[in-house]
Amino acid sequence: MSKDATSDSIPTVDLAYDIYEPSPTPQDSLFSTSSTAKGTSLHQSPGEKPPLVFIHGLFGNKSNSRAVSRILANDTTLMRDIYCLDLRNHGHSPHSSRHDYPAMARDIENFIEKNIGTEKGAILIGHSMGAKAAMAVSIRRPNLVKGMVSVDNAPVAHGVGSQFTSYLRAMAEIERKQVDTKRAAYDIFERIETNSAIVNFVMTNLVKETNPTTGKPVFKFRIPVDVLTKQISRVGEWPFEATTEMVYKSPTLFISGTRSDYINDRCLPAMKAFFPHYNLEKVEAGHWVISENMPDFITVLKEFIIRENI
Repeated sequence: MSKDATSDSIPTVDLAYDIYEPSPTPQDSLFSTSSTAKGTSLHQSPGEKPPLVFIHGLFGNKSNSRAVSRILANDTTLMRDIYCLDLRNHGHSPHSSRHDYPAMARDIENFIEKNIGTEKGAILIGHSMGAKAAMAVSIRRPNLVKGMVSVDNAPVAHGVGSQFTSYLRAMAEIERKQVDTKRAAYDIFERIETNSAIVNFVMTNLVKETNPTTGKPVFKFRIPVDVLTKQISRVGEWPFEATTEMVYKSPTLFISGTRSDYINDRCLPAMKAFFPHYNLEKVEAGHWVISENMPDFITVLKEFIIRENI
Protein backbone atom coordinates (compact mmCIF):
# COMPACT_ATOMS: atom_id res chain seq x y z
CA MET A 1 0.00 0.00 0.00
CA SER A 2 1.39 3.42 -0.92
CA LYS A 3 2.57 5.50 2.00
CA ASP A 4 -0.19 8.12 1.73
CA ALA A 5 -2.98 5.87 0.43
CA THR A 6 -5.08 6.69 3.48
CA SER A 7 -3.83 10.24 4.09
CA ASP A 8 -6.20 13.17 4.60
CA SER A 9 -3.43 15.70 3.95
CA ILE A 10 -3.13 15.18 0.19
CA PRO A 11 -3.51 18.58 -1.53
CA THR A 12 -6.92 18.79 -3.22
CA VAL A 13 -8.45 20.60 -6.17
CA ASP A 14 -12.01 21.89 -6.14
CA LEU A 15 -13.92 19.73 -8.59
CA ALA A 16 -16.20 21.22 -11.22
CA TYR A 17 -19.67 19.71 -11.20
CA ASP A 18 -23.20 19.84 -12.56
CA ILE A 19 -26.28 19.21 -10.42
CA TYR A 20 -29.61 17.86 -11.63
CA GLU A 21 -32.50 18.45 -9.25
CA PRO A 22 -35.95 16.85 -9.32
CA SER A 23 -38.56 19.09 -10.92
CA PRO A 24 -41.40 20.33 -8.67
CA THR A 25 -43.77 17.85 -10.34
CA PRO A 26 -41.51 14.97 -11.37
CA GLN A 27 -42.69 12.42 -13.87
CA ASP A 28 -41.89 8.74 -13.92
CA SER A 29 -38.88 8.26 -16.17
CA LEU A 30 -39.05 6.23 -19.33
CA PHE A 31 -37.32 3.38 -17.53
CA SER A 32 -39.02 3.61 -14.12
CA THR A 33 -39.83 0.58 -12.04
CA SER A 34 -42.87 0.43 -9.77
CA SER A 35 -43.26 3.48 -7.58
CA THR A 36 -44.62 1.29 -4.81
CA ALA A 37 -41.60 -1.00 -4.59
CA LYS A 38 -40.64 -1.98 -1.06
CA GLY A 39 -38.18 0.42 0.50
CA THR A 40 -39.19 3.50 -1.49
CA SER A 41 -39.59 6.62 0.63
CA LEU A 42 -41.74 8.89 -1.48
CA HIS A 43 -42.53 11.19 1.42
CA GLN A 44 -38.92 12.29 1.71
CA SER A 45 -37.78 15.44 -0.04
CA PRO A 46 -34.63 15.41 -2.19
CA GLY A 47 -32.87 17.39 0.52
CA GLU A 48 -33.27 14.51 2.98
CA LYS A 49 -31.89 11.74 0.78
CA PRO A 50 -28.26 11.06 -0.07
CA PRO A 51 -27.70 12.31 -3.62
CA LEU A 52 -26.24 10.24 -6.43
CA VAL A 53 -22.74 11.30 -7.50
CA PHE A 54 -21.56 10.17 -10.95
CA ILE A 55 -17.81 9.88 -11.53
CA HIS A 56 -16.52 9.49 -15.09
CA GLY A 57 -13.66 7.44 -16.51
CA LEU A 58 -10.37 8.31 -18.21
CA PHE A 59 -10.69 11.11 -20.82
CA GLY A 60 -14.31 11.61 -19.75
CA ASN A 61 -16.08 14.50 -18.05
CA LYS A 62 -19.28 15.39 -16.26
CA SER A 63 -21.26 15.67 -19.48
CA ASN A 64 -20.92 11.90 -20.00
CA SER A 65 -23.60 11.35 -17.34
CA ARG A 66 -25.93 14.17 -18.43
CA ALA A 67 -28.56 11.98 -20.10
CA VAL A 68 -28.83 9.37 -17.36
CA SER A 69 -28.80 12.06 -14.66
CA ARG A 70 -31.74 13.92 -16.20
CA ILE A 71 -33.76 10.72 -16.24
CA LEU A 72 -32.88 9.76 -12.66
CA ALA A 73 -33.43 13.26 -11.25
CA ASN A 74 -37.06 13.18 -12.36
CA ASP A 75 -37.83 9.64 -11.28
CA THR A 76 -40.49 9.52 -8.57
CA THR A 77 -39.06 6.34 -7.05
CA LEU A 78 -35.76 8.09 -6.30
CA MET A 79 -36.53 11.80 -5.77
CA ARG A 80 -33.03 13.02 -5.05
CA ASP A 81 -30.36 15.33 -6.41
CA ILE A 82 -27.84 14.04 -8.92
CA TYR A 83 -24.28 15.39 -9.13
CA CYS A 84 -21.87 14.80 -12.01
CA LEU A 85 -18.22 15.53 -11.28
CA ASP A 86 -15.17 16.42 -13.35
CA LEU A 87 -12.19 14.63 -11.81
CA ARG A 88 -8.84 16.41 -11.52
CA ASN A 89 -7.11 16.83 -14.90
CA HIS A 90 -10.45 16.34 -16.67
CA GLY A 91 -13.24 18.58 -17.89
CA HIS A 92 -13.34 21.96 -16.17
CA SER A 93 -11.60 20.87 -12.97
CA PRO A 94 -8.12 22.18 -12.16
CA HIS A 95 -4.99 20.41 -13.34
CA SER A 96 -2.45 18.79 -11.03
CA SER A 97 0.85 16.99 -11.56
CA ARG A 98 -0.51 14.15 -9.43
CA HIS A 99 -3.08 11.74 -10.85
CA ASP A 100 -3.56 8.66 -8.69
CA TYR A 101 -6.40 7.16 -6.71
CA PRO A 102 -5.56 8.53 -3.25
CA ALA A 103 -5.49 12.04 -4.74
CA MET A 104 -8.68 11.55 -6.76
CA ALA A 105 -10.37 10.11 -3.67
CA ARG A 106 -9.31 13.06 -1.52
CA ASP A 107 -10.79 15.48 -4.08
CA ILE A 108 -14.13 13.64 -3.96
CA GLU A 109 -14.08 13.52 -0.16
CA ASN A 110 -13.48 17.27 -0.14
CA PHE A 111 -16.36 17.75 -2.57
CA ILE A 112 -18.78 15.76 -0.38
CA GLU A 113 -17.70 17.60 2.76
CA LYS A 114 -18.17 21.03 1.14
CA ASN A 115 -21.24 20.51 -1.05
CA ILE A 116 -23.29 17.70 0.48
CA GLY A 117 -22.25 17.29 4.10
CA THR A 118 -20.70 14.45 6.05
CA GLU A 119 -23.94 13.49 7.79
CA LYS A 120 -26.00 13.09 4.62
CA GLY A 121 -23.24 11.47 2.58
CA ALA A 122 -23.70 10.27 -0.98
CA ILE A 123 -24.22 7.25 -3.20
CA LEU A 124 -21.16 7.11 -5.43
CA ILE A 125 -21.49 5.75 -8.97
CA GLY A 126 -18.21 5.47 -10.84
CA HIS A 127 -17.33 4.08 -14.24
CA SER A 128 -13.92 2.55 -15.04
CA MET A 129 -11.31 4.96 -13.58
CA GLY A 130 -14.17 6.70 -11.79
CA ALA A 131 -15.21 3.35 -10.31
CA LYS A 132 -11.79 2.92 -8.72
CA ALA A 133 -11.97 6.48 -7.41
CA ALA A 134 -15.39 5.72 -5.88
CA MET A 135 -14.07 2.50 -4.33
CA ALA A 136 -11.10 4.40 -2.91
CA VAL A 137 -13.36 6.95 -1.20
CA SER A 138 -15.52 4.15 0.19
CA ILE A 139 -12.67 2.37 1.96
CA ARG A 140 -10.87 5.57 2.99
CA ARG A 141 -13.90 7.47 4.32
CA PRO A 142 -16.82 5.05 4.64
CA ASN A 143 -18.79 7.56 6.72
CA LEU A 144 -19.19 9.74 3.62
CA VAL A 145 -20.57 6.97 1.41
CA LYS A 146 -24.08 5.57 1.94
CA GLY A 147 -23.80 3.24 -1.05
CA MET A 148 -21.20 2.51 -3.70
CA VAL A 149 -21.75 1.44 -7.31
CA SER A 150 -18.77 0.33 -9.39
CA VAL A 151 -19.53 0.19 -13.10
CA ASP A 152 -17.22 -2.25 -14.87
CA ASN A 153 -14.13 -2.12 -12.69
CA ALA A 154 -12.81 -3.99 -9.67
CA PRO A 155 -10.40 -3.28 -6.77
CA VAL A 156 -7.42 -4.92 -8.48
CA ALA A 157 -4.32 -3.66 -10.27
CA HIS A 158 -4.11 -4.24 -13.99
CA GLY A 159 -2.10 -2.82 -16.85
CA VAL A 160 -3.44 0.11 -18.82
CA GLY A 161 -4.17 -0.88 -22.40
CA SER A 162 -1.61 0.22 -24.98
CA GLN A 163 -4.37 2.01 -26.88
CA PHE A 164 -4.56 4.68 -24.17
CA THR A 165 -0.87 5.47 -24.59
CA SER A 166 -1.46 5.67 -28.34
CA TYR A 167 -4.34 8.08 -27.78
CA LEU A 168 -2.13 10.34 -25.69
CA ARG A 169 0.61 10.29 -28.33
CA ALA A 170 -1.91 11.31 -30.97
CA MET A 171 -3.20 14.12 -28.75
CA ALA A 172 0.36 15.32 -28.18
CA GLU A 173 0.95 15.34 -31.94
CA ILE A 174 -2.19 17.40 -32.51
CA GLU A 175 -1.03 19.99 -30.00
CA ARG A 176 2.56 19.98 -31.26
CA LYS A 177 1.45 20.61 -34.86
CA GLN A 178 -0.89 23.40 -33.74
CA VAL A 179 -3.62 22.27 -36.12
CA ASP A 180 -6.09 24.99 -37.00
CA THR A 181 -9.09 22.89 -38.02
CA LYS A 182 -11.04 20.21 -36.23
CA ARG A 183 -10.81 18.02 -39.34
CA ALA A 184 -7.01 18.08 -39.19
CA ALA A 185 -7.15 16.97 -35.55
CA TYR A 186 -9.53 14.15 -36.40
CA ASP A 187 -7.30 13.01 -39.28
CA ILE A 188 -4.35 12.57 -36.91
CA PHE A 189 -6.37 10.74 -34.28
CA GLU A 190 -8.14 8.48 -36.76
CA ARG A 191 -4.79 7.08 -37.86
CA ILE A 192 -4.64 5.13 -34.60
CA GLU A 193 -8.35 4.64 -33.79
CA THR A 194 -11.05 3.80 -36.33
CA ASN A 195 -13.96 3.27 -33.93
CA SER A 196 -16.01 6.42 -34.46
CA ALA A 197 -17.65 6.22 -31.03
CA ILE A 198 -14.26 6.18 -29.28
CA VAL A 199 -12.90 8.91 -31.55
CA ASN A 200 -15.85 11.18 -30.83
CA PHE A 201 -15.63 10.43 -27.10
CA VAL A 202 -11.95 11.36 -26.82
CA MET A 203 -12.36 14.38 -29.07
CA THR A 204 -14.95 15.91 -26.74
CA ASN A 205 -11.80 17.16 -24.98
CA LEU A 206 -10.78 19.19 -28.05
CA VAL A 207 -11.19 22.96 -27.69
CA LYS A 208 -10.47 25.86 -30.04
CA GLU A 209 -8.22 28.63 -28.79
CA THR A 210 -6.49 31.60 -30.39
CA ASN A 211 -2.76 31.48 -31.06
CA PRO A 212 -1.47 34.57 -29.20
CA THR A 213 1.30 35.06 -31.78
CA THR A 214 -0.59 34.66 -35.04
CA GLY A 215 -4.12 35.42 -33.89
CA LYS A 216 -5.27 32.33 -35.78
CA PRO A 217 -7.35 29.50 -34.33
CA VAL A 218 -5.53 26.53 -32.87
CA PHE A 219 -6.96 23.34 -31.42
CA LYS A 220 -5.77 21.97 -28.09
CA PHE A 221 -7.06 19.56 -25.48
CA ARG A 222 -8.81 20.56 -22.29
CA ILE A 223 -7.03 17.76 -20.43
CA PRO A 224 -3.30 18.13 -19.61
CA VAL A 225 -1.86 15.67 -22.13
CA ASP A 226 1.65 15.87 -20.67
CA VAL A 227 0.50 15.12 -17.12
CA LEU A 228 -1.68 12.18 -18.10
CA THR A 229 1.09 10.77 -20.29
CA LYS A 230 3.41 10.71 -17.27
CA GLN A 231 0.73 9.40 -14.91
CA ILE A 232 -1.09 6.92 -17.17
CA SER A 233 0.29 3.84 -15.37
CA ARG A 234 -1.35 5.08 -12.16
CA VAL A 235 -4.78 4.60 -13.71
CA GLY A 236 -4.28 0.82 -13.71
CA GLU A 237 -3.09 0.66 -10.11
CA TRP A 238 -4.98 -0.23 -6.96
CA PRO A 239 -2.71 1.05 -4.16
CA PHE A 240 -4.70 -0.31 -1.21
CA GLU A 241 -4.56 -3.43 0.94
CA ALA A 242 -7.60 -5.04 2.55
CA THR A 243 -7.19 -4.60 6.29
CA THR A 244 -9.62 -4.30 9.17
CA GLU A 245 -9.62 -0.54 8.66
CA MET A 246 -9.76 -0.60 4.84
CA VAL A 247 -13.10 -2.36 4.36
CA TYR A 248 -16.41 -0.87 3.24
CA LYS A 249 -19.33 -2.69 4.88
CA SER A 250 -22.24 -0.65 3.52
CA PRO A 251 -24.33 -1.51 0.42
CA THR A 252 -22.15 -2.13 -2.62
CA LEU A 253 -23.08 -2.95 -6.20
CA PHE A 254 -20.75 -4.03 -8.99
CA ILE A 255 -22.24 -3.77 -12.49
CA SER A 256 -20.38 -5.71 -15.16
CA GLY A 257 -20.80 -5.54 -18.92
CA THR A 258 -21.44 -9.00 -20.32
CA ARG A 259 -19.00 -8.33 -23.18
CA SER A 260 -16.30 -6.87 -20.95
CA ASP A 261 -13.53 -8.59 -18.98
CA TYR A 262 -12.83 -5.80 -16.49
CA ILE A 263 -14.72 -7.77 -13.80
CA ASN A 264 -13.94 -11.48 -14.00
CA ASP A 265 -13.65 -14.46 -11.66
CA ARG A 266 -10.10 -13.49 -10.70
CA CYS A 267 -11.45 -10.24 -9.24
CA LEU A 268 -14.00 -11.83 -6.90
CA PRO A 269 -11.67 -12.47 -3.91
CA ALA A 270 -10.56 -8.82 -3.86
CA MET A 271 -14.13 -7.62 -4.24
CA LYS A 272 -15.13 -9.75 -1.24
CA ALA A 273 -12.14 -8.61 0.83
CA PHE A 274 -12.75 -4.87 0.38
CA PHE A 275 -16.55 -4.97 0.00
CA PRO A 276 -17.89 -7.96 1.97
CA HIS A 277 -21.55 -7.10 1.33
CA TYR A 278 -21.33 -6.60 -2.42
CA ASN A 279 -23.79 -7.68 -5.10
CA LEU A 280 -22.77 -8.32 -8.70
CA GLU A 281 -25.15 -7.67 -11.57
CA LYS A 282 -24.49 -8.13 -15.28
CA VAL A 283 -25.85 -5.85 -17.99
CA GLU A 284 -25.84 -6.70 -21.68
CA ALA A 285 -23.10 -4.33 -22.80
CA GLY A 286 -19.39 -3.89 -23.34
CA HIS A 287 -17.22 -1.70 -21.13
CA TRP A 288 -19.36 1.41 -21.75
CA VAL A 289 -22.28 0.01 -19.78
CA ILE A 290 -24.27 3.19 -19.19
CA SER A 291 -24.18 4.54 -22.73
CA GLU A 292 -24.58 1.12 -24.37
CA ASN A 293 -27.55 -0.05 -22.30
CA MET A 294 -28.99 2.81 -20.28
CA PRO A 295 -32.42 1.21 -19.66
CA ASP A 296 -30.99 -1.91 -18.03
CA PHE A 297 -28.40 0.11 -16.12
CA ILE A 298 -31.14 2.32 -14.67
CA THR A 299 -33.25 -0.69 -13.74
CA VAL A 300 -30.37 -2.41 -11.91
CA LEU A 301 -29.32 0.81 -10.17
CA LYS A 302 -32.84 1.63 -8.96
CA GLU A 303 -33.46 -1.90 -7.72
CA PHE A 304 -30.25 -1.66 -5.67
CA ILE A 305 -31.14 1.70 -4.11
CA ILE A 306 -34.70 0.61 -3.31
CA ARG A 307 -33.70 -2.80 -1.99
CA GLU A 308 -31.03 -1.34 0.29
CA ASN A 309 -33.29 1.56 1.32
CA ILE A 310 -30.58 4.19 0.87
